[in-house]
Amino acid sequence: MSDNNVAAAYLTIPQVAEVLSCSPDTVRRLIARGEIRAVRFGRLIRVAIGELTRAGRPVSALTRVSAMSEPTPQERKPSGRRADETWRQWSARRAAG
Repeated sequence: MSDNNVAAAYLTIPQVAEVLSCSPDTVRRLIARGEIRAVRFGRLIRVAIGELTRAGRPVSALTRVSAMSEPTPQERKPSGRRADETWRQWSARRAAG
């Protein structure tokens, strides 16, 4: 395989960001989370072209339902503050020990 073929098989982080229509920081986060596999050539980080199709996940009805079923702020459990207590009263009680 010639050098041109090897270079054509891999994309830089900015190139991946352009393909995915996102920022390079988002691509770096995807790599850090393991959603996109990257390889290192010395100091250079590259992503295989085939990796972009592997990293995508289909969106299903189940995914949308789980996102809609998140609790609203009113349904969330308060974090230690009593229902009849103001923020100032709670922080004073907490500071007192």
